[in-house]
Amino acid sequence: MKRHVLFTVVMLAAASILTSGCVISTDPCKNVDCDGYGVCIEVGGDAQCDCNDNYRPEGLHCIWDPCYGEDCGPHGECIEENSQAVCDCDDNYIAEGMNCVFAGYTVTFTWVFGPEEKNCSQVLVGAVRVELYQNDELLTEETLDCTDGGVDIEGMYDGTYIILLTGISNSGKEWFRQAFEVTVAGQDLDLGPIILDPRGDMVFSWSFGTDKWDCITAGVSRVDITVKDLDGNILFEPAELPYCEDGDDFSGNTIVLEDWDLGTYNLILEGLCEHDPRVVGYLLDAEIEVVEKGENNYGNIDLDDNGGCL
Repeated sequence: MKRHVLFTVVMLAAASILTSGCVISTDPCKNVDCDGYGVCIEVGGDAQCDCNDNYRPEGLHCIWDPCYGEDCGPHGECIEENSQAVCDCDDNYIAEGMNCVFAGYTVTFTWVFGPEEKNCSQVLVGAVRVELYQNDELLTEETLDCTDGGVDIEGMYDGTYIILLTGISNSGKEWFRQAFEVTVAGQDLDLGPIILDPRGDMVFSWSFGTDKWDCITAGVSRVDITVKDLDGNILFEPAELPYCEDGDDFSGNTIVLEDWDLGTYNLILEGLCEHDPRVVGYLLDAEIEVVEKGENNYGNIDLDDNGGCL
């Protein structure tokens, strides 16, 4: 009889517990520390790690990953470098912080000299000056060692440009030059070798008549200079006529006309009279040769008497 009573008491106690509203449960985040780099949160009854910046969740761990959560945009991807997040960008893009931005296209070329396409040492050129123009505006200028052999011009956007190359001799003279147009349209350009042509300067002074008078004695105020090709096409006329003294041999002054192709030209000098600048008192009309790279010095040129100015 006593056993029955004990059993009944136990059953009543169990029923009392079930009807009292108590539920036995387990915390899923118990003993989960996410390696100390995050906090455990319960999601749908399961434990998950909410990790600190630059840590990614992997199971119930937080793993160091400097690229986690970083985005370099559509033109690059994040990579780890020296434990830091950096952007590895596509061609023509550069990293600015954690973003890849367009840096322009690259125009590449090499250089050689003259029709025989000689190298730097063969023509005694020590440096090449590279000038980049657009719409008559100088954008960049750089003088490079000739033995570099060429250049990559970076940061160029769609458009048309003029590139001017000048070959400078070991003595500092500008012996070679080439200007060319290039159009950038959505891609890098490799132009290959560019041939720089030999160039020469016309250097001379003047005097007047058979007695080789100076400007004051001859009564000449200005000298009109014209250069033509052998077909009679005018290649050069000064915007402002030089004063006679600018090229007066007796004053030690010279006229320098720069940057000519090697070849033959027609040089015309007209000495205009002081008393009436419409009168050409002295005249020279002669063929000259530009045969040297750099300076072609013709010395003193005597203008013939064309009626004189006195």
